[in-house]
Amino acid sequence: VDGGLPRNGDAFSAFHLSRPKLGSLWAAGFSFMRCHGERQVPYDPQLPNIFDGEEFSRSARLWTRGYDFYTPHRPVVVHDYNKPKDYNPQGWRNNNQQNKEKDKARSRQRIFDLLEMPEGTSAGKAALGKYGLGDRRSLAQYEAFVGVSLKRREMLENHCGTLQWVPFEEDLEALADFDRPLRFGPSGEFLGGNATTAAAA
Repeated sequence: VDGGLPRNGDAFSAFHLSRPKLGSLWAAGFSFMRCHGERQVPYDPQLPNIFDGEEFSRSARLWTRGYDFYTPHRPVVVHDYNKPKDYNPQGWRNNNQQNKEKDKARSRQRIFDLLEMPEGTSAGKAALGKYGLGDRRSLAQYEAFVGVSLKRREMLENHCGTLQWVPFEEDLEALADFDRPLRFGPSGEFLGGNATTAAAA
């Protein structure tokens, strides 16, 4: 935990899946979605110099807006963390240390506000605007889905392999361009596309 923020940790590997598997977290190094996901839940540009907390906060924003996460049933890409011989760090790794710490403190506070953690403020949460949570599912539902208590900073249950899809209010105003063309089973398991999807693709 960095500064008290939740972070994604190691998980068990899944082998020989017959179809993509429902997951609980979004990962920056392995993110694929239709473009409406990026338009509806844009990356928060006001989180400079943050690493821990980045993925969990984006997960909460996406999930509360009705998006779900799936592990592919076969390898499609890898994330190579090895550094090439001519490695030249850019971006936040090069920033002035004093500015970096100030930015990081502001970013941490923004995530505390978003996730309604003890350090968060209601004014800070209200100021998040489009970078806040959605209204299709609640933060409390997400905590239960993941198996954590953000206020107590505790992992309560490990739902790995036993997740059940959480429905949301379909009568809420539809997301722009969100036509749900893929098919899902009663537990939220991915069943594949349909003829409409193939024609639209």
